[in-house]
Amino acid sequence: MTIPPPRVVFDCNIFVQVALNPSGSAGKCKDLIESGEISLFVSATILAEVADVLSRPVFRQLVPDLTLERVETFVGEIAALSIPISNVPEEFHYQRDPEDEPYVNLALVTEARYLVSLDRDLLDLMDMMQKRGANFSGAIPC
Repeated sequence: MTIPPPRVVFDCNIFVQVALNPSGSAGKCKDLIESGEISLFVSATILAEVADVLSRPVFRQLVPDLTLERVETFVGEIAALSIPISNVPEEFHYQRDPEDEPYVNLALVTEARYLVSLDRDLLDLMDMMQKRGANFSGAIPC
């Protein structure tokens, strides 16, 4: 019996790092998808946020060859490598940072093993010393 690869959700900041520096540590995450070692799940909301963030002038100043066409190609590549989920239920609400809710809700609905992020608000959900982290620890399979 073959064991399926772990289910994973990436936060927007991981996608941004992959786009800005494909050979960096976040680029290794994309390599894991391409090799089939993990299964990445996305939603239209997440892909739209990635496209929006990468299209912002600040990133285009940092990386002058990050054209709108390149952003569109990158988002298309991610979509092609991932498993799309539509109509993600809004079960989890996070007053501290509502923009993180789509990632957590996607992780919940797909029963993701990992939610990969550098976002302090998301990382704090795993901090058992904080009330929110202690309450959240049983909500997502880890």
